[in-house]
Amino acid sequence: MAPLRYSLIEFFREHTACLAAYSVDCRIDAAKGSVHRLRVTLKNLKGLMVLLYDLDPDNKGKPGLPPHLRELFIVTGRLRDMQVLEAELLVQETGSRVKFPGIRSLLLGEKRCCQDRIEKVLGDLSCPSESEAISQYLYRVISHYSTDGEIEERISKYMQRTWKKILALFTRPHTVENLHRIRIRIRNLNSALAVIGPDSRIHQALPFAPKDLRVFQQLLGKWHDVAVFREKVREYSEHIRGRDPRAGNLEILMQGLTLKQRNMKRRIQRFMKRLTGD
Repeated sequence: MAPLRYSLIEFFREHTACLAAYSVDCRIDAAKGSVHRLRVTLKNLKGLMVLLYDLDPDNKGKPGLPPHLRELFIVTGRLRDMQVLEAELLVQETGSRVKFPGIRSLLLGEKRCCQDRIEKVLGDLSCPSESEAISQYLYRVISHYSTDGEIEERISKYMQRTWKKILALFTRPHTVENLHRIRIRIRNLNSALAVIGPDSRIHQALPFAPKDLRVFQQLLGKWHDVAVFREKVREYSEHIRGRDPRAGNLEILMQGLTLKQRNMKRRIQRFMKRLTGD
């Protein structure tokens, strides 16, 4: 098993190489696959930065990516949301046998704006310089620790502390805001697991099964997609009410999304009970 500090360095090198390659792919063809690969790479690099921030005894401000990578992470996330919402719209149209051209046009417009913004950010992005900023931070942080055991202990405490926060959120009302907070913390834990790798001794001290955590993140992600779409339809419905005779059709779409969101929430609550043993 490779020393943990080498695993962190190798994780960084692998993802910065992918970052450079996928950035070129997106410039050539900003298709769904290339944007998704870029988004996953950025998400993993952000997970590395969050973990390093917790390891850093001198941390200040907030953890995160360098400026252009941070903006690229945000805008690729928005584009991904629009792509997912388009797919969900097709599901709802098929189920209700009603077309929603206004919503489809809205999503298409937002997709184009995101694609234009991605092209602009990629044009301004210097992968070597921003990757170098992460590299310098990585080496500075791990230089504070003389042994791998010290790093393992710190990461283990970070993961256990994050898990306790998640359990505390479980006990609160399952509002949209609290489920979103749970989702972010679950994502941070899964990112940390990806960084340390499957063979780390840290896994032995985890109070949860990594596989369960991945499944839970997927459930929360699907619920979040429906919640975002429902809010977008609500805002659009209010915007066109009284000006477009087709506005009434949106009630059908809202009903379908509300039902799906309610069912997803039940599945999440059942999974919560499974994770906590209640």
